[in-house]
Amino acid sequence: MRANVVFALLIVLLGGLVGGLVARGRIPHVGTALVEPLPTIESDTSVDATAAATTQTTASPATSEAAGDAPPAVAPPPLDRPLSVVTSAWEVAAPAVMANGGVFGSDDSPFARARLDVSLSAASDLTLIENALARGGSDPAGADVIVLPLPRFAAAFERLEVLGPQIFFVVGFARGGDVLAGPTALEQIAEEESVVLTATPGSSAAMLGLFAFDAAGVSVTLQDHSPEPSSSWRAVERKPSQAGTSTLRGRVALSTAQASRLVPHVAVARRSFLRAHPDAAAALVEGWLEGRRMVDDNREATARAIADTPGGPAMLTVLNDLHLVDAVDLILNAQLMGLAGRRAVTLPHLFVEARRWWHLAGVTTSADVAATPVDGSVVALVARRQRALDDDEPPAPDDESQAAGAGTADPDVAPPTLGELLLTQRLPGSDVDENALSFAVARLAEIFPHAAIEVSLHPGGVVDEDAAEAILARTASRFDVDRARLVTGTKPGRTSTIATLRVRELRD
Repeated sequence: MRANVVFALLIVLLGGLVGGLVARGRIPHVGTALVEPLPTIESDTSVDATAAATTQTTASPATSEAAGDAPPAVAPPPLDRPLSVVTSAWEVAAPAVMANGGVFGSDDSPFARARLDVSLSAASDLTLIENALARGGSDPAGADVIVLPLPRFAAAFERLEVLGPQIFFVVGFARGGDVLAGPTALEQIAEEESVVLTATPGSSAAMLGLFAFDAAGVSVTLQDHSPEPSSSWRAVERKPSQAGTSTLRGRVALSTAQASRLVPHVAVARRSFLRAHPDAAAALVEGWLEGRRMVDDNREATARAIADTPGGPAMLTVLNDLHLVDAVDLILNAQLMGLAGRRAVTLPHLFVEARRWWHLAGVTTSADVAATPVDGSVVALVARRQRALDDDEPPAPDDESQAAGAGTADPDVAPPTLGELLLTQRLPGSDVDENALSFAVARLAEIFPHAAIEVSLHPGGVVDEDAAEAILARTASRFDVDRARLVTGTKPGRTSTIATLRVRELRD
């Protein structure tokens, strides 16, 4: 019995041993994993880089948006101190006052938007204005820019030349404030007669008188005002605000109301300032042009702004005197500088003429200048910014025949109705110089922009209407003058002259 039990146990143990050996030799099957394997160290780096790139990509729009919201870099102001401007009269300074938001400035004004700080003042004393330019804008009593009539500047040029002064902008033309009065009409002054003209040397009124007598071929002696003048001819300043305060002896023969392109008010700065601060000068010009439009839009506000200045003129005075300055836009400035158009009367021409008249009258010791002090670079800079000169200049004619035909009078247009005779210019000589005659006609047409120019050509005392008609056609084409304002005359002139040019009022 015991033997059977032992045998059974041995069989069980043997079966367990065999089963264990079989089980140890088999490799269990594992199915394909459904999860990604754990990353290696390199994989960890790639993931971090991808995450960083993803983070960067996600952050980039925000960064770009933040950069877009950031204000652009602000350019420095055109001048790191106030630009000082001294003018000869408040009515001349009016556009700058409006562009400045008042004499003392405003944060919301054309000058302020250009980041230009401007200091404005007016002085009638020419010596004070000259010394202000000499001191310069960094001096409390000085100026970077002075604004005065061109006749005054031309008369003072011998003193100012050492400063290197340059005309760089025309702020306007004098209109109506200068008067020439005498016992008779200019036409009635006898041949070879000489006259004495009482006027302030260097003044705009004196230049008006000298221009008129020079055109008429009359010699003139200029004398300053005195308590009892011996002259019967007087050239004076007559502002509307002064009406009724004094009498003017004699009849008014001529004024800048008719010759409204004879006396420009010019802005003058040192050459060194214009070279060092062209952007400041350009900002001043741009603001002045904008201020001119503001004056035209609201003259009462302009007058009030000036009248509120301590020591400034009365508001009624300003309202009246604002009409004494004709505006000059950017295009006309460019033409006067010789940068565009085909004008006979430019700033260099007017300056040279003024110097000649002052010399003949004994105001200056010489008429000669090394170079005319006119700098068109600032106007050119502003014009480039505003592209104001595009398509301004008409194409030049191909040849002389085309030039002559372009100025032919239209037979279907009625000739103008001529009014009072304003001025007579007599050209001496016996031979016709067509270029010189054409220039003389255009010159008068530009100085008198609202008048007709009647031209009589009379070589040898015989009127030649056909030759005069050809001259007028040439003038209209060459200088872009309205042909309707040029009239062929039929009256003979004095025996010593080749042509007579008569300036006449135009009637409606």
